[in-house]
Amino acid sequence: FSVDAKPPKWVAPGPTPEPVDGQVTMAGYLSGWCPAMNLTYERSKRVAEDLGDPVVFVPIDISDPAAIRRHGHADVVFLDGKQLQRGAPPSYDKIRKKTIKRLRRVARS
Repeated sequence: FSVDAKPPKWVAPGPTPEPVDGQVTMAGYLSGWCPAMNLTYERSKRVAEDLGDPVVFVPIDISDPAAIRRHGHADVVFLDGKQLQRGAPPSYDKIRKKTIKRLRRVARS
């Protein structure tokens, strides 16, 4: 232990990209160091590419610690402002299913 050590601080959550009317916004925050998040990020990106124009994928590079503090998020994917996963990386099919469900809700409103 060190006498002059400072206690750790939580990084305050920052804003997520604003949803676009008539589209689903998928925002991926990636640092590259977490293998599980790398899987989720790549699968999410592929789902967005496969579904085309109604899904907007916003890649956000947080490999720099200052970027994590600025954005307030680390290694996460948001689907219209809601965190896509907690725990183990979801499969491509699960991400696709959640995205299509969100697209249907957007189309109704």
